[in-house]
Amino acid sequence: MFAGTYCTGYGLTEPTANCSGGYYCPGGQNTSTPVEYQCTPGHYCPIGSDAEVSCPSGEYQDEFTQVSFFYCLLLNIERVHNLLTTSTSFVGQRTHTLQF
Repeated sequence: MFAGTYCTGYGLTEPTANCSGGYYCPGGQNTSTPVEYQCTPGHYCPIGSDAEVSCPSGEYQDEFTQVSFFYCLLLNIERVHNLLTTSTSFVGQRTHTLQF
């Protein structure tokens, strides 16, 4: 069997299909969504993955079964947005909340 794929039966000459996004199939899998090989936080798994892929350096995502590095970036964008929208600046006696 080819890594990144699965087979639904024995004796097949070709894999049934690629492993589903959010999961990885190192070989020998009989389902496209093997629970023991779901992508863990800090990683993502595109369709047909044979291993987890780490988020880019400095990025992170905290969910299982993510399919794209986009989720690593999105979580950081949300954190920055939340930080900026709750930050305050002091100008004289007035407090301003940043609005986006």
